[in-house]
Order: sequence, then structure tokens, then C-alpha cells
Amino acid sequence: MLTREQLTWNLKARYAGGTLQGPITLDRAPRPGAVLQVRGRLVTEGVDVGVLSRKRLGGRLDATTTLEWRTGGPGSLLDALQTRSQFAVRDAVVHGVDLVRAVKTVGLSHGGETRLDTLAGHLSTRGQALSLGNLVASSGVLSATGQVDVSSSQALRGRVLVALGPGPIGQAVGVPLIVGGTLRDPQLTLTRSALLGAAIGTMVMPGVGTGAGASIGEKIGNSLQGLFRK
Repeated sequence: MLTREQLTWNLKARYAGGTLQGPITLDRAPRPGAVLQVRGRLVTEGVDVGVLSRKRLGGRLDATTTLEWRTGGPGSLLDALQTRSQFAVRDAVVHGVDLVRAVKTVGLSHGGETRLDTLAGHLSTRGQALSLGNLVASSGVLSATGQVDVSSSQALRGRVLVALGPGPIGQAVGVPLIVGGTLRDPQLTLTRSALLGAAIGTMVMPGVGTGAGASIGEKIGNSLQGLFRK
């Protein structure tokens, strides 16, 4: 009876100004055409995230990643690779998006960049597609949470809730933004409910009412959707 072969390497390497280390295990049956399975758990410290993101994001990456690659399934060999990471980026810079300006212009302004003191979350990948979840970002008066998916064609789809410091009622007002476009040209827009609320808030309280109106408009829209589903 043939037994399965298992080989383990302890990877330790320098990459993009940081380090990668952890065990990589190859599991296979010793016969031609046998299924190969690779598993690993890597710890990343201080890697230049710009190298990984093609300069869409800057900063230093710390992460813990589990990976699995198995041959013999449907799709290409690249699609067979799956990873799951918990990450944090120090001194992060998001290029192509200015969250502060997007909130102040209720999604009408595009381009720019966002500098962050903290950016953390979970990342899952399958081939060239990836999903960012439980995102938490902050810098000064700005804070944001959200979730973004990136397709294999680099199309963006997601939602971010951005707050800019204390609002006129004494607390931070969260403005919901829909993430769209592509990695090369990201787009941030308000939902229809939030856009209507922002317009009303601007008329009632010019300037300070825009963000508050967007937040209230979104809540009203969600309540109405819940009502009609019943």
C-alpha cells in the first residue's frame, strides 16, 4: 500500500524591506499524477505593502497568513491558491481615494489620497480575487469601517462607513459610501437614501447638515426597506 509523503520547510526570508517566516508543508501521494497539497502559516513583519499592491497602498505590513494550494480541482492552478490573513498596515496611505474629501463632497469628488494612522482587517484571496473584511481605519478626526471585494478583473465592490470627528449633535456622524470602479480608478458614491438625506440636510443646515443628513437618510432608507420586506 502506498503511503502519503509529507515534507515540511521552515521558510525564513527577507522581502520588500521586511521578513516572511513560517512552516510550509507539502503533502502528496508518491505516484504519477497524484494530488499535491501545500499548506502553510506565514508571519509577515514590516513588508513594504506598495510592492504587493502595485503602489495602490503604501505603508508597512504586519500579518499572519494561512495558505492552502491543492491541485486536481476545477479551474486553473492559480485559482487553486487560497489564503486568509489578519493584517495591520503602519503609516498607511491609500492612493486614488480621499475619504475626507469624499465625505465633505458627499461622494462627488474623486482621486487624491488618504493617510491613515491605523489600517487593519481580514483579507481572503482565491486566485486573483480578494475580499477585505472587518476593515478598521483611523487618522486624526477620521475613522472608517467597511468591507471591499476585488474581482479577478480588478473591479471594486463594497461599502465604507466614514466618520469625521464630532458632529453638530456632539458625536461623530457616519456617512455611508458605496465603493465601485476599479483598482486603477476607484469610485466612492453615496447610496440613494443617503444622497437624498444629504441634500435635505444641506438645505436645512448648510455645511454642517450635509453629513448628518446623509447618515439619517441612510437610516430612514434601511428602515423603509425593512418595512416593505415584512
